[in-house]
Amino acid sequence: MEIIRCLACPTIVLCLALSSAAQDAATPRSQCAAIQLRITDKHGTQLPTSAQDLHLFDGDKEPHSVQEIVGSSNVPLRLGILIDTSNSERESMIYKEAARQLNPFLAEILSRPEDRLFVLKFDEDTQTTKFLSRSEVLTLKTSLTPGGGTALFDAIDLASKKMPPQQAGQQYRRALVVFSDGHDTASHISNGDALHSAMIGGVMIFIISTDERSGTSYAGENINKAIVDKLTSWTGGEAFFPAGGKDVARALSQIKQILIQIRSVEYCPPVQRLDGKLHEFSMKTSDKDVHIHTPRSYLAPKPAIQLGVGK
Repeated sequence: MEIIRCLACPTIVLCLALSSAAQDAATPRSQCAAIQLRITDKHGTQLPTSAQDLHLFDGDKEPHSVQEIVGSSNVPLRLGILIDTSNSERESMIYKEAARQLNPFLAEILSRPEDRLFVLKFDEDTQTTKFLSRSEVLTLKTSLTPGGGTALFDAIDLASKKMPPQQAGQQYRRALVVFSDGHDTASHISNGDALHSAMIGGVMIFIISTDERSGTSYAGENINKAIVDKLTSWTGGEAFFPAGGKDVARALSQIKQILIQIRSVEYCPPVQRLDGKLHEFSMKTSDKDVHIHTPRSYLAPKPAIQLGVGK
């Protein structure tokens, strides 16, 4: 497949016919999108798949190549911990167990000197820390007394916007871990708006439900299990619905392992996709036993040069 690229200069218009492979080789990293993914077998075990085994489909039937898989050992972590402190958590034993296990989890999750996290508490309003190092996390004291309504979507929106801008060449593992019963009563935006912000921020969302009624919906509330599943699966994350305290520990352990499994690839979109917007894509491999967990969309860079016809 040939792509015509035209460069407009004051005195000349230069048009080049590039094959897809040549285009990838010629594209500067500033015009490539960073995409997070997890590659596992059906049991969730991480697999050592190379970039050559992956094929990305960007709104067409033609497979596109991706560049270099960067493992978690080479990519710093940027993590948001979102804690629902609304009144609906007051009687939840799952919530109390999650609060008890939170500090040990935070101390373990920052394994590299460059890793950082922030803690965001939310009811009707939000309170957030700055990005913290491991030494700062070890001295962190957070009051988790429940009260007020639930602005879950607002919290996801704010947390996603705290993440550093997505740029190829400056990759981070980006994730939000949310402790909530999942029933929004006070947000100023919709779940779709929150999902859009998460996609722009390039975060994977993991939700540990503190609802002891396992995702049932209630009159006057705006979210149910299906929306929790959408917020997580559409960002390449996962939802957990513990039945008791032991399940909370198991969910935290699984999330810790998943964060280790996050890897990054760079994809250089065609020129016509360089618009600074979200684009849906899919990623496949020829091995049917391999599961690829990715967001539904990538954020395309804006063009670095003016493309068009000279005047």
